[in-house]
Amino acid sequence: MLKIRELRIEDGLTQKELAEKIGAAWYNVGDWERGKAEPSVRDLIRLADAFGISIDELVGRKSLSSAHADAGLNEREKGMLSVFRGLERKEQDFIFECLRYASLANPNKK
Repeated sequence: MLKIRELRIEDGLTQKELAEKIGAAWYNVGDWERGKAEPSVRDLIRLADAFGISIDELVGRKSLSSAHADAGLNEREKGMLSVFRGLERKEQDFIFECLRYASLANPNKK
């Protein structure tokens, strides 16, 4: 199931604003959210890009590459990732900003 409505609301966008952001008609967004129509592949790509996620995430599917990447993590990292995935988009953005700040404060650490 597409997560367009959920992601749009998390980002604080109206249907019209999202449509303008991806170059679609506003009524298409409403039709997609209600399940009356399906976005084209081109629109799926634009939607995923607009939300900063993969198409797999947009359609509610965990990507195989993501599952494979998790295999190389230690237990602490897996726990952190699990918590991170449970956060709302704005909370995840805040965590990214904290990490970016921490990496700037310690430029010699790898």
